[in-house]
Amino acid sequence: MFGMLSGTNNKYKLLLIGDGELKKEIIKENEAKPFMNNIIFIDYVPNIYDYVQAMDIFILPSKFEGLGIVLIEAQAAGCKCIASTNVPKEVQVTDNIEFVELDEQKWINTIESTETNHDRNVRLYDESYDIKNTTKVLSDFYIKIGGKNE
Repeated sequence: MFGMLSGTNNKYKLLLIGDGELKKEIIKENEAKPFMNNIIFIDYVPNIYDYVQAMDIFILPSKFEGLGIVLIEAQAAGCKCIASTNVPKEVQVTDNIEFVELDEQKWINTIESTETNHDRNVRLYDESYDIKNTTKVLSDFYIKIGGKNE
């Protein structure tokens, strides 16, 4: 999916975060291509949320995906998200996600037609993803397994 940057007018930057098993291969295959100047590689970082806040569009062109929790986090951060049709539909917790087949031209068209969302006030479909609710659930769970009563 890296070819999607070639032929563009350099208005896009691709931020790749993590140390996936294909990272070295991606760099090697594309190092001489002119769009490599538009790609920023960042190793694993614990503060992924800070980086997601800087993104206009979060893309996940995954071939295989379990749930895709990172997509839930990106939606909660208010990002427009584009995910492959290989990602389970249960990951959709807002209206800010679109599912696209793994076809390079379809991804190019979708990215270029996606309006960015600078209003980060997002309402999740499922309140169980809300930090306040999640904190209570986890707190109750730990109290239960710890044998303590309130």
